[in-house]
Amino acid sequence: MEESFDDCFAIRQAARHVSQIYDRHLASVGLTITQFSLLSRLQRTGPMTMKQLAETMRMQRTTLVRIIQLLRRNGLVLSEAPLADARALSFSLTSEGKARLEAGWKHWHAAQAEFEHSFGGPRAGAARRTVCHDRSPVTRAERSSSLPQLRQFTGAISRRYFFNPISAYAHIVIMSSTPSTVAPAGAAQAGKPAARIPWMLLAIITVLAVLALAASYGFFVGRFVESTDDAYVGGDVTVMAPKVNGFVADVLVQDNQFVHVGQVLVRLDARDYDARLAQAAAEVSSAQAAVTELQAKKSLQLATINEQAAEVRASGAELTRSAADQLRYRELVKDDAVSN
Repeated sequence: MEESFDDCFAIRQAARHVSQIYDRHLASVGLTITQFSLLSRLQRTGPMTMKQLAETMRMQRTTLVRIIQLLRRNGLVLSEAPLADARALSFSLTSEGKARLEAGWKHWHAAQAEFEHSFGGPRAGAARRTVCHDRSPVTRAERSSSLPQLRQFTGAISRRYFFNPISAYAHIVIMSSTPSTVAPAGAAQAGKPAARIPWMLLAIITVLAVLALAASYGFFVGRFVESTDDAYVGGDVTVMAPKVNGFVADVLVQDNQFVHVGQVLVRLDARDYDARLAQAAAEVSSAQAAVTELQAKKSLQLATINEQAAEVRASGAELTRSAADQLRYRELVKDDAVSN
């Protein structure tokens, strides 16, 4: 019995790994490739409703609603109700969204260049045309002819980015099912008998590899994954608080941005503290004026004290002179030198 290959799983797995390349480059502007594609679509087409976006982006509406809500909170997308139907919201880019999209283009081109450099420009272009052709209304024969090319594309990405026994097995099945590698029936009968593949051993190895991958995925990725299948958050949450109270004036970092020691994260409103500082400076100036006044009073009192001391000394001298005159007059009176 001919072995089959899960094309849907292979394409989803390849798409996830390719998306990680674009997400890594677009993280510099705080966007994912899904958010960037949505912003780009709104820029090209103008305002669109949720239904139009879901059909154009080929996304589930629940996933699309979560992405739109995040973009609205970040001020990148604006929702408004048209006059014709107030129940149907239309979404368009804000000025901040246009600026973020413009800043992300160079990172998108860098991701594009990295993928085409590692995968090959002609092969990437051929796979892109195959995927776009496979989404268009074509005949059954045309779709069947494009399927082997699409399988080669997913198998090559698997070997390039996450090579393991499963991808090796996928490569064997892909190449065996490609028309270019299938030998004619006459040639198969004329040649030597084909070597039988030990399917049981290969199945055991595949199961063990799947279990190992599932365990590693659960340990390194799965425990950080939230309920959505479109993004995941991993890391430790650190609660930060300033040493002083105040209102936040500016936030100088973005979500999921790497920070360094000593980097300024938020800037508080300093107007209240400036008013308190001015009040404290006025109190210091008032206290200094009071000290100056007290020093002037001290100098005046010292001068008064010196004046009173001089008067005391003058009075003492006058008293001494008067006492001497009294003694002299008494002696003169005793000697009858003067009359009474």
